[in-house]
Amino acid sequence: MIRSALPGSLAATLVAVSLSGCLPASTATAPTVDDPAPESVVVISTADGDTFTGRDASGAKVKVRMLGIDAPEMAHSGQSAECGANAAGARLHDLIVGKTVRLIADGRSDDVDRYQRRLRYVEVDQRDVALVLISEGLVEAWYPTSEPRPERHPAYAAAQRSARDSRVGSWQTCDKLGR
Repeated sequence: MIRSALPGSLAATLVAVSLSGCLPASTATAPTVDDPAPESVVVISTADGDTFTGRDASGAKVKVRMLGIDAPEMAHSGQSAECGANAAGARLHDLIVGKTVRLIADGRSDDVDRYQRRLRYVEVDQRDVALVLISEGLVEAWYPTSEPRPERHPAYAAAQRSARDSRVGSWQTCDKLGR
């Protein structure tokens, strides 16, 4: 559990808001990218704080890597988990597993990555999941510098600055939350 350095009433309010799944509109949504046919999948599992598997309407498994963010790496191949990895993975799990999520492509990004995961923005209950994770101080706004800047990056970067400056979530104990 992450301890809060915030005054009691503010910390209690933030915990209540976080647990209720409610965030102010400014941190819960981002501009929607034009996508003529967004996909929907039912999420069956998460791998970490930015990757998950779902089933599409035909029942086929779909692996998704969320666009515009990077989460700390979970423990694997003999390596320890990075700072904040477990919190990011647990929160993504709570937000999306068992739910139908909307997958939104960004015309500036590749459709799939080298691991054949679909690269998408993810929305659940009309909330941008990546923006929620960034605002809660669990993942970083990120994109490969060799690629064009994703459409939602300005909103993500602003949310990251706010979370980091306020030492929200894993920013209380971590120097970085991804790459």
